[in-house]
Amino acid sequence: MLCFLTITTIGQARLKLAASGRLTFGAFYNSIENTGEEKWRSSIAPVITLEPSIKLRWKNSFSLSFGGGFNLYNYEFSTPGYNYVVSYIGLKTESILNKYFYLGGTFEYITIGCGVGYTFHSNNQLQKQEGGYHVLTDSHKSRPLFISPQIGTYKRYERFGYSLMLQFTYMYSDDPFITFDLSSTNSEATSSHLGNYLGLNLIVDYDLRKKEKSTPNQWEKDLPDDHLARELKQQGKMDCRSRLITIKVWDFGIIDNDTISFTLNDRVILSNYKITHNKKKIKIKLEPGENILKMVAHNEGSVKPNSAALEIRLVLRKKDITLNSTMKSTAIINLNYLYKE
Repeated sequence: MLCFLTITTIGQARLKLAASGRLTFGAFYNSIENTGEEKWRSSIAPVITLEPSIKLRWKNSFSLSFGGGFNLYNYEFSTPGYNYVVSYIGLKTESILNKYFYLGGTFEYITIGCGVGYTFHSNNQLQKQEGGYHVLTDSHKSRPLFISPQIGTYKRYERFGYSLMLQFTYMYSDDPFITFDLSSTNSEATSSHLGNYLGLNLIVDYDLRKKEKSTPNQWEKDLPDDHLARELKQQGKMDCRSRLITIKVWDFGIIDNDTISFTLNDRVILSNYKITHNKKKIKIKLEPGENILKMVAHNEGSVKPNSAALEIRLVLRKKDITLNSTMKSTAIINLNYLYKE
């Protein structure tokens, strides 16, 4: 006459369209070849990328995004007595496929992915001569293909998604898109950059779905007429960090025709169900804050009361609760959906 109820986190069950923005802070190092007495040096240099995109997400399991933006590279060269700094902006377009693995906790998901795209460079030349030092900067017209494998974390709150990811962008080209010729009275040097860099991505998604409209619950008429007048007995509680959960219900003992209904916040999610050894799965969505899950008895079977064993499992935590509902009382469980303002 006992039944188990297992609560586990799940992904959404439909495709979602989202607007997404990606800001990348990266770094790269371009080598330098020197001839002459004085040596030119190049330091680790920064790159910033801004990329708006449209993202398709399926079940919080996969996503595919299409976007474009720009890369801002900063180059710095120095030799005793002189320092040269120049910035370059290149356009890009990219498609990114991500896979999400649910973990729970602060970092709700781990995600891995890979982007594929093109960068676009034009022919430009910049010369600078100052105090015996001469620098010639050349950008070359090209459209190299690149890939960007990435790994990081992903977390959702309401219609927003947040990612922090580490990525490496690699250009499939043997020809640099930018070159430098540096010289002075006592030195000559050359340097170039293919466009590769290591970056940290900050990504924000916003779901473009419309607000869900509530619909009349067709099963409310199936509840016992007096169910609202019954005494409520709290028999368990749990904090949840995911809005979407799955409930599994079954009887592992003697089948004695126990019949129950489950409601979440007084909305029926399982109606007039006769417990068997087969597990019954229900997907539900929690509201921010406290949620009340009720087990309403339609009868007490051949052995009173109508009892159920409740197992709540969330990542590494597990909690077992025994529920008892009668024709005069209803067992309730408090599910507190934790969220940030």
